[in-house]
Amino acid sequence: METIPNNTQQPEATGIAYSYIRFSSAEQSKGDSKSRQTTASEEYAEKNGLTIDRTLNLQDLGVSAFRGKNAAEGALAGFFEAIKAERVAPGSTLLVESLDRLSRDEVPAAMAQFLLIVNAGITIVTLLDSMVYSRESIKANPSSLFVSLGIMMRAHDESDTKSKRIGKAWAKKRVRARENGTPLSKNCPGWLRKTKTCYEIIPERAAIVRRIFHLAAEGMGKRTITKTLNKEGIPTWGGKSWYDSHVWKLLFNPTVLGTFQPRRRDPETGKYVPDGEPILGYFPAAITPAEWQAAKSRPSAPRGPRSLKIGNLFSGLVYCGYTGYKMRFTCRAKHSFLRGDIERFDPDATPQSWPYWHFEKTVLKYLYELDWQGLINPKGDPEKERLQAKAASLSIEAAQKREAINRILDRFTTGDQPPALAKVAHERAAKIAADLENAEERLKEVTKELKTRESRAKAVSTGIEEFKTLISTGSPNERLRLQTEIRRRISRINCYRHGVQNEMGVILNSSPALEIQYPNDESRFVWIGTNNPISKPHAKKQACGPLARTNPSKSKAHKTVEATAESPDLHLSRKKT
Repeated sequence: METIPNNTQQPEATGIAYSYIRFSSAEQSKGDSKSRQTTASEEYAEKNGLTIDRTLNLQDLGVSAFRGKNAAEGALAGFFEAIKAERVAPGSTLLVESLDRLSRDEVPAAMAQFLLIVNAGITIVTLLDSMVYSRESIKANPSSLFVSLGIMMRAHDESDTKSKRIGKAWAKKRVRARENGTPLSKNCPGWLRKTKTCYEIIPERAAIVRRIFHLAAEGMGKRTITKTLNKEGIPTWGGKSWYDSHVWKLLFNPTVLGTFQPRRRDPETGKYVPDGEPILGYFPAAITPAEWQAAKSRPSAPRGPRSLKIGNLFSGLVYCGYTGYKMRFTCRAKHSFLRGDIERFDPDATPQSWPYWHFEKTVLKYLYELDWQGLINPKGDPEKERLQAKAASLSIEAAQKREAINRILDRFTTGDQPPALAKVAHERAAKIAADLENAEERLKEVTKELKTRESRAKAVSTGIEEFKTLISTGSPNERLRLQTEIRRRISRINCYRHGVQNEMGVILNSSPALEIQYPNDESRFVWIGTNNPISKPHAKKQACGPLARTNPSKSKAHKTVEATAESPDLHLSRKKT
């Protein structure tokens, strides 16, 4: 380190520092890794007159940097976003224990992250060796990059070697598991536990597994089983309540029969893939083959992936406007409903329920007759107008700064000028140039946002006539295609069976309503007439509604469309709610 003294000096900073702390595994949390890194950062900040900004979460605890996970989805990724958003100002300081805390990825990726920070005008200080990396220090001493490059190479080589070593060890474990039934690790299904030499059943949990299969064999679907378990307060082994997906996966999981599928990490993708054939009898079985078969052979047993027959055209799009929970598609005998999902969490609640045939008919009729051009290019779009005004203002600002720079250069590059005056002029020009760069960058962001809005509008508007043809034909063979087109044009539908109220609890309209939201941030209300099946109240229990809950969807100003199921025409209006 003595050969590069220029990089061990105190950084020229704004006085604001950010402390990034990372370790790779949960096991390290038991040691002093976190406290050691935290203490070192605080001591350096106090010694050098820096204030640590704690408003950003810069802790990746148990997050590996070997394949860049911390930079892709961890706290470090948030730091990069904060830099781009100018939340972290140039001249700030990033404190890290060493460069390998930032990245252990391949050298090109690690160096790109390093330069992204430095080129943003942020100084990196590594606390173990007191090295300081900034644009100024690297410019004064370019050889410091070789030091950082060497650290990155060493960090990646260490992690790569460790990964290969661990991979070989796990490969040997998988061989022993296949040959001798030796337990791979303490990780196992929730109804089992690992002893020193084997896995054993947890009786009370295995009883729950058998109960689920018995209920399925009796004809219950996943939804009814889930409600039954939650209503009886049956404990889970991985969450607060049971979900349909838990029951569904369990009914298709051969692990309950004792079968185990070994997996290995794919070195190219980093994902786990099957390693060889499943091992039969590896785990103790929670149910018998007869119980497994009984659940699978019932008339309404789950058969795996759905067929191309589409019952619900709006799958995943419909929500209860009062609670925010999804409205799930339910079939009973020959009748289909969209029913609020609150029952799963509150068994005593009665969710709003909509006859599906009426819901589909109403929404498709509305979409067919909707003024799509008015939706795509609404009059008085305040957000679009704001962005356009901001873009125009930034364009003028950038033009003015270019003109100011040109005036300074024209004046002080011709003829002899006093050195002091020329220096002041060049400093002034440099400051204006920095402001110009900032204005141009903001202009790019605003322009990008405008283009994004335009692309969303284009996605909604493309193929409108073809979409209408799909609606009007009503062909069963085209329902999958129609479902895809609906998903492309609608982002969400909120249901208000008991009318709509605002956040203050004031009822705006007591008629049932649907709020349809679109990808371009526009939304419309469809008011349903009173003479139809939807408006008939339930007799049992206290239903979810505006008087019981005050959580209507929060959205921008809505343009209202009034419609009734009986009327052949839709009456368009431009009310704001």
